[in-house]
Amino acid sequence: MGQYFTGKTALITGGASGIGASTALLYSVQGAKVIVSDSNEDSGYDAVAKIKSNSGEATFIRADVSSPAECKRLIIRAVETYGSIDIAFNNSTTLDKSLSPDDKNLFVFDHAVEANLHGLFYCMKYEIEAMQKKDGGVIVNMTSILGALDFGSYNPHPDAKYGVAELGQNAPRECSDKKIRINAVTPAFTKTAIIRDLNSKEKDSPVRLSAMGRLVKPEKVADLIIWLSSDEAPFGKDL
Repeated sequence: MGQYFTGKTALITGGASGIGASTALLYSVQGAKVIVSDSNEDSGYDAVAKIKSNSGEATFIRADVSSPAECKRLIIRAVETYGSIDIAFNNSTTLDKSLSPDDKNLFVFDHAVEANLHGLFYCMKYEIEAMQKKDGGVIVNMTSILGALDFGSYNPHPDAKYGVAELGQNAPRECSDKKIRINAVTPAFTKTAIIRDLNSKEKDSPVRLSAMGRLVKPEKVADLIIWLSSDEAPFGKDL
């Protein structure tokens, strides 16, 4: 696609590592000005430095997306920095420990829902508002394959991510007349820190449960996200 996103701004939450960092770099290669957001400042600045070393333009903005106030501040600062948000890749996620449904520690469940589901809702709310003030835009949401598999213990992460999928199904219909295209990505097990952590905690590792017996490279998932962000994706040229 060459410099396909020249003149556009791409926001990536959870952009400090893994799929987020790989996608942020690829957006910049395609000409976009990139906002990398994450709660991990050190890794976030590292991701920005890598983009700049590749002659790209990028800025890091720290945000905890489980907070609606921080999501609003993130979008305001992104627009102040580059003038608009044309593309948003909502990739923030957290994987809490497994627990029993009768566990008395409700913080674990609440934290998973706030970080994964509520955080997406807040981000989309303010992203859509910003995109409406311009000429629309594209939103890509990250879901999870974990909910389709049995790991032998209960983890609230899959439940929260299925909520993300449901939110992603309803939002496109509501935003189609606003020239905002919304898609979701559910990749196979990918070589990220979260999956490495899951490998060490659960009896059935993602590698063994993978049909291919191996993990997907983050760069391959990034390729798909870039395509979904482009006008080459379905309905892109109709906006």
